[in-house]
Formats: sequence, structure tokens, C-alpha cells
Amino acid sequence: MEIEYYDRVLIYLNYSDADYLKEKKVKLGKMPIDPGSIALKIFKRVPKNDLETVFPNAIPKMSLKDKLLLWVPGVFGGLSLLSAKVIPALINMYEAYQTGEAIDLLNSKTSLNQGLIALGILGAYCFRQYNNFINKKIRYSKTLSDSLYFKNVGNNSGAFYSLLNSSEEEALKETILAYTFLHESEKSLTAEELDDQIESWFKTKLNTDLDFDVNDALAKLKSIGLGIETNGKWNVIRLNEALVAIDELWDNVFQYNQKVDSLKN
Repeated sequence: MEIEYYDRVLIYLNYSDADYLKEKKVKLGKMPIDPGSIALKIFKRVPKNDLETVFPNAIPKMSLKDKLLLWVPGVFGGLSLLSAKVIPALINMYEAYQTGEAIDLLNSKTSLNQGLIALGILGAYCFRQYNNFINKKIRYSKTLSDSLYFKNVGNNSGAFYSLLNSSEEEALKETILAYTFLHESEKSLTAEELDDQIESWFKTKLNTDLDFDVNDALAKLKSIGLGIETNGKWNVIRLNEALVAIDELWDNVFQYNQKVDSLKN
């Protein structure tokens, strides 16, 4: 089964102020968030057909199939119960009441007891059907809560961190792809040739249509000293040299020791 889904979904919630909510007769004490505030939420792998489940006012509802499975047996079971037990017992009780003096006391009590028992059975059956409905609604709510719990990536400031972290990861993947294809190529490649090779590889190997940002990837390679451009064609330095260059960049990200020495002097 193939399911179309969104890899990331960001929700921006801007709640109305308290005066507006009071005009709409909204009970402020029951709101999970302060009026006039802003909330950010980010979710991962949300199926397209279930997109509304991440909204704050989402209410779980039973499908038509579940409704039929719950109510059709209930209705037919109730009708059979009425026709077999309740109605005959009530008719006997009514006849006993109409005959009055002609019926003996024992038979009257028997008819009365049968009617009351039948009504009790009907009430218990209705309560069981209602309890099944409540339990199914609780299971739906739990399924929704579990789904949101595992799909939630971050809230408020955490949403910003998640977006920044994802963008950094994508930039890193982009740079690694460009370096790998240039390193494995037997000849120098232009930006267009590199772009075509990477997009074709994704289409062939992963069956994915990708719009690769080759210019940004090449600019990153050049800025960190791994990529070399000559007359519009690109090469990269050897892998062992690249590791040395990256290690040197990493070691020089912070110049803490030098700053301490300068302060001492």
C-alpha cells in the first residue's frame, strides 16, 4: 500500500486575545494556552489524508464502517430482544392489569415480574451499546494522542532548532554528494554535468525526482578548499588531503587558547 505523506509539517498558531474570546463566549480557564500567545509545532511524516489530526481542534470521529459495525448489530439485537422478550412480557402484564379481578394474584405477580425483568434487560443492553461507543471513542482518542506524540518533533523554540538542524543536515548531504560524484568521476565535470549525474542517480537508484542545487554545493566545496574550478570544469582534491583540510577547519573553528594567551599578554 502506497501512502502519500508530508515529511515535515510546521503549524503556526496565533491565538486571539482575551476580549475577542470573551465575546465568542469561550471559557478561558479551559484553554490549554494563554490568549494572545503564539505557538509553533513541527511534525514529521504526516500522511496527507490525516493532515487534520495535527490541528489543535482535531476531534476523533468514527468511520462509516465502524458506525455500521457498532449500531447495526445493536439495532437488530435490540429489535429481536423487544420482539422475543420485552413486548410479550409487557402484553401479558397489561392483560393482567385489564382483567383485574378475573386473574389470580400469583399470575399477576408473575406477569409484573416478567415485564420488569424484560425492561431491565433492555436497559442493560442499551447501556452496553452506549459503553461500547464510549470505549471506541476513547480508543480513537488514544490512537490520535499516540500518533501525535511520536510524530511531534519540536514545539516553539524547539521547532526553530529542528528547522535549523534539518537545513544544516541537508546542506551537508548536498556538499557530500557533490564531492563524491566529482571524486569518483574520471574526468572534470561542469556544473550542468554534475547536476545531471546526481539527479539521474537519485532517479535510478531511489526512484526519486530531485532538483539538486549544484551551484550551492560547488560554492561550499570551493569555500572550504575541497573543490577546484578550471575553465568552468570542477575537480576535487584527493580524499586523504580532504580529510586533513576538514580536520584543520574543525580545529580552528574556535580560537579559545589564542584568545586566552592574548588576554594574559
